[in-house]
Amino acid sequence: QGAAMAADESKEFLAAMEEAKQAAAWDMTEETRAATEALVKAAAGGDEAARADLIGRFGSRIAFGTAGLRGAMGHGTARMNDLTVVQASQGLAAYALATLGEERAREMGV
Repeated sequence: QGAAMAADESKEFLAAMEEAKQAAAWDMTEETRAATEALVKAAAGGDEAARADLIGRFGSRIAFGTAGLRGAMGHGTARMNDLTVVQASQGLAAYALATLGEERAREMGV
C-alpha cells in the first residue's frame, strides 16, 4: 500500500509541476511568474515544503461557484490572480459565442 500511495503522490506532484510550468509560460505578471518559477525550481530540487506548496497551488483549479471566482490571492491555478481571471474571462466569452452565436454575442457586447 505504501508504494501505491507514493506512486499516487508522485503522479499528483508531476501533474502539478506540469501545470506550474504552463502557468509560468502564460503568466504576464512578472511577480507571480517569478514566484511560480522559484517554486518549481525548489520543488524540482527536492524541497518537500515546496513540493507540498506546489501541489496546493497547482494541483487543482480555482472553482467557479455561486459567488463567482473566489479564493486566496497568489500565484497558482488554485488561487486568484491575473492569469486565472484572464482564463475565466476567455472561457466565459467562448461559452457566450458558442451559445449565442457571434452576431448575437456582438450585439450583447461580448
